[in-house]
Amino acid sequence: MVATSCLPCFTKLYSMFYLNKKILPYNIYDLLTPVALANFIAGSGIKLKGRGILLYTDSLAIPEVVTLMNVLMVRYRLTCTLQSVSNRHNIYIYRSSLNTSPNPPPPIAASLR
Repeated sequence: MVATSCLPCFTKLYSMFYLNKKILPYNIYDLLTPVALANFIAGSGIKLKGRGILLYTDSLAIPEVVTLMNVLMVRYRLTCTLQSVSNRHNIYIYRSSLNTSPNPPPPIAASLR
């Protein structure tokens, strides 16, 4: 028999982001701290060689992706575009804006410059 344990903090986070499907919480601006953004990029992003970062957000609806882009642009001053291919919607962050962000995510800031 295999037993696992779960921590209440993870259950709370899970319930914020999943409601029968993945959703974007209404308070994403507050939740997306520099460390949270670094973890999001590490788990759902890829650094394109010689270019910027592509965030895989294809499990979100277009309005949610646009909301997330707005948070990235307003809070971190990142230049982003929406890339849609076959009903999959991703966010591309330009490399040039990674160097000018006032609050770059600490774990990834040095490796992307």
